[in-house]
Amino acid sequence: MPWTIMGCCLITNTNQNQTNMTLKYTTPEAVKAFTQRMEEFSTQEMLEDPNVGAFISGEATISKNQLGIAEAFLHLFEGREDYEICSKLIRTFPELQVSP
Repeated sequence: MPWTIMGCCLITNTNQNQTNMTLKYTTPEAVKAFTQRMEEFSTQEMLEDPNVGAFISGEATISKNQLGIAEAFLHLFEGREDYEICSKLIRTFPELQVSP
């Protein structure tokens, strides 16, 4: 199969060394830079930040590119296998849901 659905993101051409993301609101480079910057923070640390928690629940606007940031968070939490948080992001930002 050339693609699989993992959590809520469309992952294409999966093999051990290569994963190409299909993104709608940001770029693979932006997601990579974001996830690299966030590596130093645990999921718990991020969720304890009131701004992050409010963003995930849809109670706060942190940027003009809300969907791009939400998509980067979605990829970050999916990579950490925090699917409950991914589900919250999808409920808050239903535009991120991918259909096969």
